[in-house]
Amino acid sequence: MQWNSSKVQVSVVDFDNLDNHKAAFEDHDIGFCCLGTTRADAGSAENFVKIDHDYPLKAASIFKSLAKRDVKFMLLTSAGSNANSFFLYPRTKGLLENAVINLGFKALGIFRPGLLFFEGERPKARFFEGVGISVVKTLGLQNTVGAPTSTVGAKMAKAGLELNDGVTIFENADILKQ
Repeated sequence: MQWNSSKVQVSVVDFDNLDNHKAAFEDHDIGFCCLGTTRADAGSAENFVKIDHDYPLKAASIFKSLAKRDVKFMLLTSAGSNANSFFLYPRTKGLLENAVINLGFKALGIFRPGLLFFEGERPKARFFEGVGISVVKTLGLQNTVGAPTSTVGAKMAKAGLELNDGVTIFENADILKQ
């Protein structure tokens, strides 16, 4: 992926060895985490938890520990995140939110979109997700149950610049507000 901005630094890291990539986390004011997968793509519940909980938490922990000043963190989770859920996906997202809150960032934005609508071709097609998105769009519900990825990214960037203190949770409706 190529970026045309001097303000964006792209670092490729090995998530199984994040401690070897600490330089990628130093000297930044705002951290963004949008890492996530599905249980099917992960291959198992254990791998899903590793990718959706352990890796983001480790990244946030390293970012916070290396900061020489108060820093902000923007975390993408999901609508329905709930640490007490019986279901793996919302429970994992909820546990991650709680763990990142406990790290004590100066400002933390938690973003909980519903379905993510990709502009153009999705990197990897998912049959049932495609069916769900088609139904949502046919019924005209895309502005209530999901958000375009570009809108989520723009809201996260804006919040990263504007949030100054505490934890702010952005539900899907908040993400869609201008």
